[in-house]
Amino acid sequence: MKNVYLYFYTDSVAFPRIENQTLEQVWPFLLKDRLEAEHGVRVYPCFRGLGGATIDEIRSIFLRDIGYFRGQGSDTVSIVIFNTGVVDAAPQPFTFFLRKIAKIPLIGPRFWRQVEKPLTQNRAFLQKIWWYRQTTPARFRHIFNQMIRQVKRLQMEAISIDTPLTPFSMESRSPGLRESINYYNAIKHENSDVNHIAMDWVRDRHYLEDGHHFKHEGHWMLADRLLEAVKDLLRK
Repeated sequence: MKNVYLYFYTDSVAFPRIENQTLEQVWPFLLKDRLEAEHGVRVYPCFRGLGGATIDEIRSIFLRDIGYFRGQGSDTVSIVIFNTGVVDAAPQPFTFFLRKIAKIPLIGPRFWRQVEKPLTQNRAFLQKIWWYRQTTPARFRHIFNQMIRQVKRLQMEAISIDTPLTPFSMESRSPGLRESINYYNAIKHENSDVNHIAMDWVRDRHYLEDGHHFKHEGHWMLADRLLEAVKDLLRK
């Protein structure tokens, strides 16, 4: 029996977000169960991530782990699956940094309670004045390529999941978000040493109300796309 090691590095899109949803119902573990049930392999998942993470934060976790992971023999396939980019790509209004003030003891939380509502209500207007991204395109490209090189150096396979486009309704809150997501997906696709998972099948009905996290159907659909990619790697 072939052993498959799956290492997931992801933002909160892979986390349970619905009331009473378990880990077995999100796409990393749906993928594990389907591989074992349909293809007679033994799957060992390692689920790592951080909600709201930039690619820099994902890399920090990945680099702490990577020394322990490596491809292992003819009966073993080791695959690293990256799901990151939306936080990096999202245009932020120039006032975004004020969130950090909330961490100041005593006065921070009080200050944030006063300004959070007007900042949120006027986000689109403030963003039109001036905006920035938490990760520049050049830095995103550098970090992404660095992680893929590390994976290949250890004779493991790499899969990268495209960031799906957010609903059009999100544009009123964050102008330019969809265009920026497309741009950062294109940066990832510059690297041909990784297997890319297209997300052009995602529709509004797959999202929760936040326009970012998946309903059950979205988790099933992504697991299905990943299943096909992993099957291709198992045939090598």
